Amino acid sequence: MSSFVIQRLLSFFVTLAVTSVVVFGVLEWLPGNAAQVILGETATPESLAAMEEKLGLNQPALTRYLQWTGGLLQGQSGISISYDTPTAVLMLERMHVTLPLAVMAMSLTVLMALCLGLYAASKQNTAGDVGVMTLSQIGLALPNFWLAILLILLFAVQLQWVSAGGFPGWSEEDGGGLWDGFSALILPAMALAAVQTAILTRVTRSAVIEAMSEDYVRTPSFVAGSVLVTLLVLSAIVSLFWSPYPVGDIDIPNKLAKASAQHWFGTDSLGRDIASLLLVGSQNSLLVGFIAVGIGLGFGVPLGLLASAKRGWIEEVVMRAADFTFAFPALLSAILLTSIYGPGLVVSITAIGIFNIPVFARITRGAANAVWSRDYTLAARAAGKTKWAITWAHVLPNVASVLIVQATVQFAIAILAEAALSYLGLGTQPPNPSWGRMLNEAQSQMFQAPMLAVYPGVAIALAVLGLNLMGDGLRDLLDPRLSRTR
Repeated sequence: MSSFVIQRLLSFFVTLAVTSVVVFGVLEWLPGNAAQVILGETATPESLAAMEEKLGLNQPALTRYLQWTGGLLQGQSGISISYDTPTAVLMLERMHVTLPLAVMAMSLTVLMALCLGLYAASKQNTAGDVGVMTLSQIGLALPNFWLAILLILLFAVQLQWVSAGGFPGWSEEDGGGLWDGFSALILPAMALAAVQTAILTRVTRSAVIEAMSEDYVRTPSFVAGSVLVTLLVLSAIVSLFWSPYPVGDIDIPNKLAKASAQHWFGTDSLGRDIASLLLVGSQNSLLVGFIAVGIGLGFGVPLGLLASAKRGWIEEVVMRAADFTFAFPALLSAILLTSIYGPGLVVSITAIGIFNIPVFARITRGAANAVWSRDYTLAARAAGKTKWAITWAHVLPNVASVLIVQATVQFAIAILAEAALSYLGLGTQPPNPSWGRMLNEAQSQMFQAPMLAVYPGVAIALAVLGLNLMGDGLRDLLDPRLSRTR
């Protein structure tokens, strides 16, 4: 046991060291100059040289790396360029908001997920179980940034129970109070907790049912998911040849028009037809999903199979590389790529695809390890077959069902990630329509035309919901244990 702990600790520190080197190297490689940012574009070469010397930018990269890591070990994280204040001080100043928000979101997640998961497991295959699982599917399908907009529209704009933005503080001296601070954070906490509650509810239900040794089958979810996914694919195909209006047509005199026979869902702030934007926007979602999942499968599956077949130091290297890649989520990767190549659809696909690689590598390796311990695999090894022959003949076919199900899940995640990146301006760029950018543009019109924030969010939710339902159904259909019970 102690040797295992020591090994894991060593792996952690090695991974942390490699991550720090890569982060520092990426920052060195990215274009830009901190001295230029501080002094502005009109700075003279002499003033730039003086500022670089003050900041230590004229020193060798190795020296600056050692100073950086040494400062981090001593709790010194540097000075903020924007505020001219130590970043550690800035982080501590914001901790009185961030920490309570995280605690509130986590508390809501655990409380609701455990209650709902236990209830669903105890009422298995009843209306209550179906209702809870439907709510969890909806929670998985809702982008949290769109849910935040809906919560603002309902509780801040319509009901006016809470304020729409800002943080008044926790004390009267700050201009607020305990209740004021709590009410200002409750909507963000609810938005953050929604997706995690849906995930934990499903995990809790499955774990309880497995512990109770009860089989369950939800093939209707496959039918419902297939219908939604088919509608998504048909929308994308139809939009290649036809849409009610060209998406580039701007009609300012007819802006913010309500739904009518001419414009089924109305028009946006530029007079563009919402139905046409939604229809054509489905192309981006499918394109990103297919390519990003393809990247994950194409690189992650071979790496996972290699790690499982070879074990030893090869497995350790592959898994630590996966840990390192997880340190760069799709959003961070997209920001780094955008600083070099500019925002665009290719950046979104690349960032999401890279993040999918370790996901599929880990899942493939875990499923393959289980197959390698099976009797038929051991018999094949005893017969003298090579590891690669066994991998292709026995391991890969037996992990294919797991990969198919995970592909549907990652496809849904890719659609959410693309919407989030476009919402932040890092994904699909004008004039090409994107559901995420439609949500971003709708924010400024929420009081005049709140439905502008509803339509693209519903499109995202239905697409993700369909893929999640299809994944659940495929898991049940492809699971040999469930096949024997039908």
